[in-house]
Amino acid sequence: MGMTAGSFHRSVELARQVLNAESQALSDLAGKIGEEIPKAIEILASCTGKVVVTGMGKSWLIAQKVASTLSSLGTPSFGLHPGEAVHGDSGALTGDDVLIAISHSGKTAETLALIPVVKAFGCKIVSITGDDSCTLARQADVALCTHVSGEADPRGIAPTSSTTAALALGDAIALCLAEIKGFTESDFLARHPAGSLGAAIAASFQDHPR
Repeated sequence: MGMTAGSFHRSVELARQVLNAESQALSDLAGKIGEEIPKAIEILASCTGKVVVTGMGKSWLIAQKVASTLSSLGTPSFGLHPGEAVHGDSGALTGDDVLIAISHSGKTAETLALIPVVKAFGCKIVSITGDDSCTLARQADVALCTHVSGEADPRGIAPTSSTTAALALGDAIALCLAEIKGFTESDFLARHPAGSLGAAIAASFQDHPR
């Protein structure tokens, strides 16, 4: 089925609206970064175990990406699905770990059910939510807020701006930790030797030995 000129232009306009809305959410977040960020970074930088990242639904997908980015930038991390965690996978935790819990509403039942389990292990908790007064934020040692009041979805339903903001905040945390730890290109190459990115870094080392 082909697109009419009218539907084509509506699609272009909607795409722009979505991208502008998500861009605005990130701009707003950058402007509201405050003292809670260094508190979270301090806890995470002091972690002698692993940084464990959790979330449910779309937040679980974001959690996996944040854990992967942390690991690739020198902070050992893994994702822990909250549903599986309360059915035995919490055994992967130790008291030396720190949990990053992601939930836009801060009311996700599966994520909240994991919190007392994590606290019983003695782990500290950093939350990422859209409301700094929500249940999850109140139970965390440090509560980070994305301040996203609405989604890019015109219906206000699909997680869009909220997941983009949580992902970007995770990237910011990972890069701050890498900076603190003095993470280098050679460190990155040791963790990422394959693919075009690894090849590009390796070639750079050959052209400009360090």
